[in-house]
Amino acid sequence: MSSSTKKIFLSILLTSILGCGGGGGDDQASDGQFVDNQAEDSQVQDSLLTGTVRIMPLGDSITEAEAGRASYRRWLWRSLEAEGFDVDFVGSERNAFGGPNVPGDFDLDHEGHWDYESSDIRFNSPAYAAVHNPDIVLLHIGTNDIIRSRGIDRTLNEVTTIIDNFRAVNPNVVFLVAEVIPSDRSTGELAAYGRSLAELALVMSTSEAPIVSVDMRTDFFVSSDTYDGIHPNSSGEQKMASRWLAALRPFLTQP
Repeated sequence: MSSSTKKIFLSILLTSILGCGGGGGDDQASDGQFVDNQAEDSQVQDSLLTGTVRIMPLGDSITEAEAGRASYRRWLWRSLEAEGFDVDFVGSERNAFGGPNVPGDFDLDHEGHWDYESSDIRFNSPAYAAVHNPDIVLLHIGTNDIIRSRGIDRTLNEVTTIIDNFRAVNPNVVFLVAEVIPSDRSTGELAAYGRSLAELALVMSTSEAPIVSVDMRTDFFVSSDTYDGIHPNSSGEQKMASRWLAALRPFLTQP
């Protein structure tokens, strides 16, 4: 799909989504169901990875976590390890923001960056891809963009370029794209952004390089799953990890 075609599609998509109003006003993600990318089912089945699978957790502070907190990465790594999957987390970072992740009993490599917007990830993505060359990218980005009123359209264009930059290095890279967790800083627009990401995943996904949207919103409660209205606490981290794990399993060789 050409760049111009993508932009035309996104303009039509955003018109239809935003014209329907914002979605949800409470601290619960109430979109109703987990996203099921039916069009991607056959692509997933054809994309089973073998050997040690390189996984890059990529995003902002929700991926990095604050010093003293585990991050979803810890719970995900421990689950993958318990199920016997041969995986390696990759990235240029090994700490949380301001200090170490606690506990630190997991593969600490990641590419999460405190306060980053999608444009920051886009700017650095050619280097991330070239240096670490992941097989799978776990992308959770856009929260800061939407809270700061950068706009859904601009943020989706940044995400499109991030994916394109990784594909330029590895034409078979798999992207698991999170419909970002809810926040008390923005409710309706974050939900609309998540729905737009799910549609973008369907448009950009190919049999060679599948993209799967991961619903992080449903049954995620700001009041009980975050500690400050935006960053996940232990409960929220574990919910995120379980959803990443469910999305990863179809791509990983069963031990």
